[in-house]
Amino acid sequence: MPFDGLFCSAVARELRAAIGSKIDKIYEPTPNEVLLVLRSSGDSARLLLSIDPGAGRVQLTESRPDNPPQAPAFCMLLRKKLLGARFSALEQQQNDRVLSLFFETFNELGDPVTRELRLELLGRTANLLLTEGSRILDALRRVDLSQSPERPILPGGAYQPPPAQDKVLLEQADPSEILKNPEVPLQKALLGAISGLSPLVARELAFRLTGQVDSPCSAVTPEALRKELAGLCRERENPSCFTALIRPEKGWFDFSFVDIRQYGEGTEKRTYPTAGALLDDFYAQREREALVSARGQDLKRVVKTHTARLSRKIEIQKAEWEKAGENEKKGAWGDLILANLYRIPPGARSVTGVDYSDPDQRERTVPLDETLTPSQQAQVYYKQFRKAKTAREHIREELARADSELRYLESVRDALSRASSTPELAEIRQELTEGGYLRAPRGKQPRPSPLPPLRYEMDGIELLVGRNNLQNDRLTHRIAQKNEWWLHVKDAPGAHVIVRAESPPEEVLLFAARLAALHSGAQGKTAVDATRARFVKKLPGAAPGMVTYTNQNTLFVEADAQEAEKRRK
Repeated sequence: MPFDGLFCSAVARELRAAIGSKIDKIYEPTPNEVLLVLRSSGDSARLLLSIDPGAGRVQLTESRPDNPPQAPAFCMLLRKKLLGARFSALEQQQNDRVLSLFFETFNELGDPVTRELRLELLGRTANLLLTEGSRILDALRRVDLSQSPERPILPGGAYQPPPAQDKVLLEQADPSEILKNPEVPLQKALLGAISGLSPLVARELAFRLTGQVDSPCSAVTPEALRKELAGLCRERENPSCFTALIRPEKGWFDFSFVDIRQYGEGTEKRTYPTAGALLDDFYAQREREALVSARGQDLKRVVKTHTARLSRKIEIQKAEWEKAGENEKKGAWGDLILANLYRIPPGARSVTGVDYSDPDQRERTVPLDETLTPSQQAQVYYKQFRKAKTAREHIREELARADSELRYLESVRDALSRASSTPELAEIRQELTEGGYLRAPRGKQPRPSPLPPLRYEMDGIELLVGRNNLQNDRLTHRIAQKNEWWLHVKDAPGAHVIVRAESPPEEVLLFAARLAALHSGAQGKTAVDATRARFVKKLPGAAPGMVTYTNQNTLFVEADAQEAEKRRK
């Protein structure tokens, strides 16, 4: 995870500003989190300690999570032992993700004592312990001898710090020692040598020194590395650029206390004045993304199930089409038999003659049933021919419907991949329910309010983008005026884009095309069709969002997420 030892050092500097304050309230919002409300001279701060394996951190926060109606046992112990205690000191173990927060208070006899909250952010073994001296009072996660014979964590036991890593501190790193193996990748050498360094920062150091993240140690001189490490020390001491990293396909995926330069234009960077502000935004967004992803999984399963079922049906129909095609030839067999009646002796098993349906007039041998007369055999073949012809017409219609439905399900899958909020998922759920893919819930359910389309602006002209098929329908058939421009990626699922102008500048049309490419499943250079809205027609009886259009021009563009974000209204 991105909360590495060096970032922990930067956060610790923020936390030291709260030294001297007293604990006013203590909460345990989740089994992995403890929240301390600190007060000093009328001011308050909220200190979050989280040992969540995927979001372990310590920070000053502005968030106010819901608390359980009844405080858990560890929270009750903290209230008993720490309420009113003065936050007196903070220590970090060897630039590692291990912090000790010291609190001055009084024991049951009224004698002054110092108690410690020890936060160990060590992945799956992360823990938060309350100790007094070297004795463990309790822990958020108790660890017995069967789980860890070397380091049990139980009330009354002796506290042992986690084993220190066999690495050096950043400020003590020897560049010559790090670069001693010239063929080893520089980022790997840095990770193996310096305590508290994350893969992200190791790659960033390599990139700053060589312009590549995977350069070998031989590409760097000890002096250049020494200078870069000294600069990293200064950035850790006085961070000026807490940075969150965001990608359209990955969401909020990393953060650091330094400016990250290794990624290209496809990665957005957001900077914050404090670590607390960054962490609040980062993990709140991650929680929203996780919630949306979880709620969207059942819809994705529905689409996947129906897509697989439809694909199997299409394969069966194609096989039946081929079989019917073979039987369709039997009309010519009947013709050949009747043309050669005079030549066929009783009991014959075949007849050979010219196949007049063949452009090359080649001879063909037709099998005969010796129990039937030639005329009866011809009628059998004519009947099979008529049946095959009827079947082929039916299969052709079924294949067309199945192909249309398959394209519709692909458009729903695309909309689900772009959905970023619960209301968007609710609208897609409504669409699938109305289409018969989901069972309608019992009882009268409130219909979700229609979401507004995404809005962009360029040169004073508004551009509207549909989030899903229902929005695409509303945009194209209700909102767009007949001479306004309509755009959509060619031969692929995606959003309908409306340019609210009859004669927009070429740059606006190109931007609209880039929006269409961005809000679709297309990659790289993308063909986008543009036409007047009056030339777009809804197919009779078709699913939402399914249209046909004419008089289009095709533009070739590449999606630009950064440009789109700048012009978002």
